[in-house]
Order: sequence, then C-alpha cells, then structure tokens
Amino acid sequence: MNDPLSLACILIVAFAVTMYVLLDGFDLGVGILLLSARRPEERDELVESIAPVWDGNETWLILAAIVLFGAFPLAYAILVPAFYLPFMLMLVSLGFRGVGMEFRVHTPFKRFWDHAFCLGSTVAAFCQGLVAGAMLSGSVSVAHGQFAGQTLDVFTGFNCLMGLTAVAGYATLGAGWIRWKTGGRLQRYETGVLWFVLIAFLLLSVLVCALAATTPTVAALWQSRPLMLVLPGVVSFGLWLMAFVSLRNRSDSRPLVFSLATVAVLLLGFVITLWPYVVPFSLPFDSAAAAHGSQLMVATGSAVMLPVVLGYNAFAYWVFRGKVNASKEG
Repeated sequence: MNDPLSLACILIVAFAVTMYVLLDGFDLGVGILLLSARRPEERDELVESIAPVWDGNETWLILAAIVLFGAFPLAYAILVPAFYLPFMLMLVSLGFRGVGMEFRVHTPFKRFWDHAFCLGSTVAAFCQGLVAGAMLSGSVSVAHGQFAGQTLDVFTGFNCLMGLTAVAGYATLGAGWIRWKTGGRLQRYETGVLWFVLIAFLLLSVLVCALAATTPTVAALWQSRPLMLVLPGVVSFGLWLMAFVSLRNRSDSRPLVFSLATVAVLLLGFVITLWPYVVPFSLPFDSAAAAHGSQLMVATGSAVMLPVVLGYNAFAYWVFRGKVNASKEG
C-alpha cells in the first residue's frame, strides 16, 4: 500500500508539471511562432501578449524540481545525470529567450533577438519532449540505484520524434493563445497557422502513440489495462476535433480551451502509463521516497506555496485580461 505522504508528494510533482506544460506551453508556443508574424509591430504584439505572465508560468517548473529533489532524492539523483544534456540545453534556452525578450526592446537589433527568442523557445520545447520520450520508452538505464547509461542515450529516434511532437503541441497552444489575445489581420493569419499546427500535432501524436505501443512495457500495460490507455486517447481525439471544428466559429477562446484540454488529457494518459514509477520502469515512487520528515517538510511547504502560486497566476491573468492592442483592427 502506498504511503499517503509519498503519494501526496508525487501528485504535487505531477500537478506542477501539468500546470507548467499547460501555462508555459502557450508562451513557448508564441515564441515558436514568433517569426510567422512578418511585421515588426505584429511581433511586438505577440511578445506583449505573454510579457505579463511568462515568467510566472515557469514557477511551476521550479516547484516540480524542488519537490522531486526534496521528496524523492534517489529519483532526482538518477534523472539529472540521465537528462543532463537536455536539461542544460533547456535551461540555457529558457534563459536565452528571457534575454531575447528584454534585449529586443532596448537594442536596435530587434530582429536578431526575435530569432533568439524563437530559437530558445523551440529548443526548450524540443528538449522537454526528449525527456518525455525517454520516460515513456523507459530508456533510462539504472543499476544499483544509479544511472548506468550514457549522456547521449536520450537522443534516440523515438525521443527526437517526441521532441517534435512537443514543439507541435506547444505551437498549437501558442496559436490558440494568439487567436484569443489578438485581433485583426494578425488574428486571421495566426488562425491559418493554427489549422496547420493542429493537424501536425495530431499526426505526430498518433505516430508517437503507435510507436510507444511497440515497446515491451507499454505493450504489457496495453494487455493488462487497455481501457486505461484507450479512454484518454479517445477523449483527447474528441477534444482535438472540437478544437479543430471551433476554428470555424466566431469564438476566440474555444480553440485555446479545447487545445489545453487535449494536452491535459494526453498528459493524464502519460501519467497513467508511467504509474507508479518515478524512474520508468525501474523505480516506483515509494522506493525513491526520502525520510518521512523530509517528505513532511516538502509537503507542508508545497501546501503553503501552491495557493500563493495559483493566486499569483490567477491575479496576473485577471489584471492583464482582454486583447492586446484591441483597437488595431484591420
């Protein structure tokens, strides 16, 4: 039977990662699509749409890392060396896009920093997909409680495909956000982009799921609990279809809402596939848990901080609600 404290801590990690993917996903997506807007003033509008909230969205990633380190140190000690290169590339890329966002305003080389912001967003999304692919394929080698593989093991064909899927998924969220937050010519153009990235995201997701089903661990799960995998797949496809159909409606928010719901259900399927492992598929979270006192401290701190982070995010989105430059129609 799972220890309730360990269960609470791993659920906090899962919740924080989900919030990060959903919230930081759309602003990474805006960065990925930044260069699709050819006019400088349109790129300014895209950056302005995420400027008040993008740094707060990344708080969820920090929270997930802190809880993983404090509550599951053994898993942290295995996963960090296993994903050292994609983690470093992701952190550098996130820092680079932050620098790009600030420097594009204060230097005459705005187009250079627009490219930097776009590249940083794309590389960060790809690296996150690499890590997710390695988790799903169970390619983290563990021996005697330590990572036993090589640094470049993460760069497999399947994991790189998962990286491309993450880029397409984030671009879908970004395009949905742009449709919701902008108007006029930019909104109409980015709605066309949303058609394209929605289709690309569907095709890549189907391909990833089909390839994942051929791995021994996922195949075994498919045989033992097929409904647990079929249900998220069917629901996510239905939500994707609703997002696709909603592009014909006048609602600006529905494509984003349905896209967020699609990604959330896919994440649920991902968690179901990995459960109860924190290092797939060799180390359950109970076996990686820290001492009871450490878990209690992490859980207590998280219980205090979660309402603060949620409240801050909600306040930021409320204050900066509405369209960016709504008066610029045409």
